[in-house]
Amino acid sequence: MADEDEDEDDEELDDEYSDDEDTSYKIRRSATKLLSAIIGTRPELIIPIYKTVSPVLISRFGDRELTVRLEVWAAYVTLLNQTALYGLPQGKDDLRKRKRDAGTSDATESPYSLLQAQVPSLSKALLNQLKSPKTPPATLQAGFSLLHALLTVLPGSLSTQVPLIFSTSKAILSQSPTTTTSTLHLTCLSFLALFFSTHPPPIFAAPLPSLTSVLLNSLGERHPRITSESFRVFSALLSALKPVKADWVNAIYDLAVPKLSNHDTDAEVRECAEDCVADLWVSATETVRNKGGREWESICRLTGKTDGAVKVVTKVAKEVSVGDTWVNGVVEWLLNLLKKAGRQGKPEVFQALDVLLKSYTSGVPPALAPALVAQVKPYISINDIALLSQSLSILALLLKLTPQTTFPVVEKYLLADIYVISHSPLLSPAALDSLLSFYSALVQADDQISTHVVPSLVISIENSPKGDASPANVARCIAQVVKSQLNIAAGVIAEYSKNIKKTSRAQTSLVVLSLLIVGELGRFIDMSTQKGIFTQTIDHFSSEREEVRIAAAFAAGNIAIGNLQQFLPVIVKLAESDPKKRLLSLHALKEVVTHCSQGQLEGVAEMLWVPLFENSETSEETTRNVAAACLGKLATTQPSRYLPQLHARLREPNAATRATVVSAIRYTFADNSQSYDELLAPLLVDFLSLMLDQDLTVRRLALSSLNSAARTKPHLIREHLVSLLPSLYKETFINPELIRTVQMGPWTHKVDDGLDARKTAYETMYTLLDTCLTKLDLHEFLSRVIPGLSDDSDEIKVISHMLLFRLAQVAPAAVSQRLDEATPQLEKTMKGANVTKDTVKQDLERAAELQRSALRAVVALSKIGQGVSPRFDAFVEETRKNVTWGPEFRDLLAAH
Repeated sequence: MADEDEDEDDEELDDEYSDDEDTSYKIRRSATKLLSAIIGTRPELIIPIYKTVSPVLISRFGDRELTVRLEVWAAYVTLLNQTALYGLPQGKDDLRKRKRDAGTSDATESPYSLLQAQVPSLSKALLNQLKSPKTPPATLQAGFSLLHALLTVLPGSLSTQVPLIFSTSKAILSQSPTTTTSTLHLTCLSFLALFFSTHPPPIFAAPLPSLTSVLLNSLGERHPRITSESFRVFSALLSALKPVKADWVNAIYDLAVPKLSNHDTDAEVRECAEDCVADLWVSATETVRNKGGREWESICRLTGKTDGAVKVVTKVAKEVSVGDTWVNGVVEWLLNLLKKAGRQGKPEVFQALDVLLKSYTSGVPPALAPALVAQVKPYISINDIALLSQSLSILALLLKLTPQTTFPVVEKYLLADIYVISHSPLLSPAALDSLLSFYSALVQADDQISTHVVPSLVISIENSPKGDASPANVARCIAQVVKSQLNIAAGVIAEYSKNIKKTSRAQTSLVVLSLLIVGELGRFIDMSTQKGIFTQTIDHFSSEREEVRIAAAFAAGNIAIGNLQQFLPVIVKLAESDPKKRLLSLHALKEVVTHCSQGQLEGVAEMLWVPLFENSETSEETTRNVAAACLGKLATTQPSRYLPQLHARLREPNAATRATVVSAIRYTFADNSQSYDELLAPLLVDFLSLMLDQDLTVRRLALSSLNSAARTKPHLIREHLVSLLPSLYKETFINPELIRTVQMGPWTHKVDDGLDARKTAYETMYTLLDTCLTKLDLHEFLSRVIPGLSDDSDEIKVISHMLLFRLAQVAPAAVSQRLDEATPQLEKTMKGANVTKDTVKQDLERAAELQRSALRAVVALSKIGQGVSPRFDAFVEETRKNVTWGPEFRDLLAAH
């Protein structure tokens, strides 16, 4: 028993009452259920619960009545789950903060530390209840489930209980699993896998041989899930003990290979056996290397599901040098997989090829490049941007590893297609980065090609439809080519600077492209010897075409980066003296601030600070936003100097200045550096207090700043949410004073000026749910989510649906209590739009999207709210049977 005094009390009761007469267990069981409900619904009480309730629960781990005992264990599992959700640090920022605050009472009295102090008594009390050979399977399963939950929350916490854990596990696994005990076996094996992966090998190395024999027997069980879980245990064990030279390695191999070679093997067993073979290669390389490689014949197959096999070869190739013969065989297999129709598994194949090509010890075989290029060709298309990105990365790698054999086939079969892709506006940032890497590798593989690539890129974009072309992408590609072959820089600058001269008769599209090219080159080439280019660029600020003006601002800012001392003062003076060119000048300065190095910015920050603030004191929001973005970036370069200056302007009478200040603070959050956190922390609440400003724009920007802070620096605001949340929730209310009626011909239309601020408030709530969950009063939080379901704005309804979906995952107990309130609004949304004579197609499409949004929330809630609200249950059943939405409901239910 966990407590000797408790044993004596029980013995006295034995003398006084019989089991039939003692009904006090019902009270203990009911009390435990009540405590469990409190634990599950009141996360804010988690520290007091650990101080007062947890020790009591542990003391009752050995209750004489089995049903009470199991209820106590279940309650403790609930406490552990709540700790995992609410009690532990959330991310690296919190870990850093925890280390800084190690001496404070909050850190020492966290749920994590309180649980750690109670683990010895907890584990001893629990394992004492499991060690008896007469313990029923259901009790053993509940006990191991609790131990598993404990290790999930507190990895490595059972180091002192190894002998008892091993002896109990051996007793369970030594018995053949039956229909009633198979679940116990699975729970025990799952726990052991977690135990081995979270504890250092020295603590379990000595008693391990007593357990490996029964684990090997489990590998041969007919029950497929037990076999799968046994392989997972050995995978965890191999990873923990690496390198391994034990006898049982041979036994695992001999048991795994037949499973792989048998076509009737269960899919999950095959996947786990493949993973285990990979771990054998990584952790017991020399032992497995002498086996002849029989396993690869079964793993590298072309039929059936191959995703797991691809991951296995990738893992082995990353960790072990198997040999070029093996690499050749696997690459050939992967090329055959690329030929298969459909997208499934292709991203993993490209990842594997990337690893395998780098693992050749004697160089890539000459015949491989043409074969690989032929298989990659179908993926050089914008139909699948992700696969395009991976294909370009593979080509770049081949060009680096074997330029002589790769370059000719790439030039002949692929280059024309890649020119077309280069000007596509659909390229994602990752795909564009891969494209730039490709061009860099291409021109380094052949010195002569660079002079052909640049004009070919320009011709390709000139021949494309205007709407399908992105000159910015082409300019970046050309800049990458020049950067990789600087000997062509002078020629490229001379060629395209001609198009920006006043006397040029070039088409507008070519002028724009030329300005972008010159700008990209100016970022790393000093153009002070060609001053005319910068002057001509500034002249285009007066162009009649907006796209030319924007390109000129981009070019001017980037040319200035090449020589800040010469060009930057010109842009600053233009911003101060010419109101018509002020916005373009600020855009140019934004390019400077965005792309300069930290050292360069520190040198020019003072030159920029005052002009930027002077230009922010305008009511034009576009100008103010550009200035604020620059100020925010500058503030992160010298925070000790500039943050106090921003703080000093918080109470400026001009609302535009206050708006600039709070916008600038929002932009500082884009820098994830921790270097200025200590300077920002004491000022942050003052900045965010502008959520109470009289000016609506300032309030909206302050809300947006809170959203950014919650996303990137949540550790700075968590302790202040008590004072910040009331201001946030206030903005979620509809303010009738901000709703005005606008006459549009014969129709009247209502405009809600407070909508943007309200939408930002709800978006901030969603962010806080992800990053600051532990500091939210969920009852109060839900009190603002539910009104959002009936908001006049469809956008806010969608955000509210997303909030309910997320709450169903992270706070099921809290949200299930409010289902009665949420159901009427969800029902109304699912009924769709009322069709009238004025209803148009767009109205119906908008209503259908809103219904899909609500349906996702309903599916999530249906998994946690069954039996809590009869009205919600009836609504779910009605939706399930609905002709229109029933099939989609069932699909979503199966997918989650």
